Amino acid sequence: MNDKRNEESNDPKIWAEYHAKRLGTPTHALNVLKRSLVCEMFANKILQMSGPVSSVLELGCGTGSVLNVITKRMNANAVGVDRDPGCINTAQHDYPGVTYQQGDIFNLPFKDKSFDLVYSVGLFEHFSHEDQIRLLDIHARYAKRYVVLMVPADSWVMNSILYFNKRILQRSGTWADEEVFSKRLLHDKFPDYEFNAQKDHRFANMILWFGWQP
Repeated sequence: MNDKRNEESNDPKIWAEYHAKRLGTPTHALNVLKRSLVCEMFANKILQMSGPVSSVLELGCGTGSVLNVITKRMNANAVGVDRDPGCINTAQHDYPGVTYQQGDIFNLPFKDKSFDLVYSVGLFEHFSHEDQIRLLDIHARYAKRYVVLMVPADSWVMNSILYFNKRILQRSGTWADEEVFSKRLLHDKFPDYEFNAQKDHRFANMILWFGWQP
């Protein structure tokens, strides 16, 4: 795997730009869509995989829209962690019913098995293989009942988007440098895990959900 690609897509400056609300930009349009519609669809899928939960931790929570939906739907105690202070400030302002913490997901203050559900959306693919192994362990360490992750899928739609942004538009970072995944790739890279993995046809198979009972 090209770890340099993952480093480029995980630059803190890129994420600060991604979460900034700049009217008229494609990123702003995507964020509006996520907050109004996609967050509901993501929450539905996560809860379909996990079942009912009373406590939730999201790693790399961004501006918190998915976690807010899960919190309200389950009446759950919820915590979101992200390293970007800007998106944490936005999340705290927009969704005050959730606890948000700025911090390092590799150095969390929680006790083991503190949450029924631990999940992340669009986080895993931005790290090296070594750190991905650490992230799987972190998800499992804090989850009592279920772990869910969402990543870009190895599909012609997603690969076309990444190719266009990277090669034609000469972009780097998000929507250009991400690693893509398939069931087979997950099995080959992480043979110690038995994942429930499935592409999401609602998003033209552009994304892959996978999870397991820790």
